[in-house]
Amino acid sequence: METTKTPVDVNHPLYLHPSNTHITSLVPQVLTGSANYVVWSRAMRLALRGKNKIGFIDGTFPRTRASEYADLWDRCDAVVLSWLIQLVDKEIATGIVFADSSHLVWQDL
Repeated sequence: METTKTPVDVNHPLYLHPSNTHITSLVPQVLTGSANYVVWSRAMRLALRGKNKIGFIDGTFPRTRASEYADLWDRCDAVVLSWLIQLVDKEIATGIVFADSSHLVWQDL
């Protein structure tokens, strides 16, 4: 797999800052089910908006296969997907760990 070396502006959704490895401190609880979904999803949306990654889960920043940024998109989406896996109950995580995209997971949750 070829790595894209095109520079990405810090305000672009594909930009990954070194501090973007952890989001758990921004979301106060893990998703356990329908009982805490509203609060959890609101906290996740706020955290993702703050990290400029909300478009990955809401579908407003879809992957474009013909794009020169496809590899970068895949990498960013994998990071967002890993955040989702970290912030859900273990039982829920086992059901989403093999998902193809964070957007599909968000729709399922």
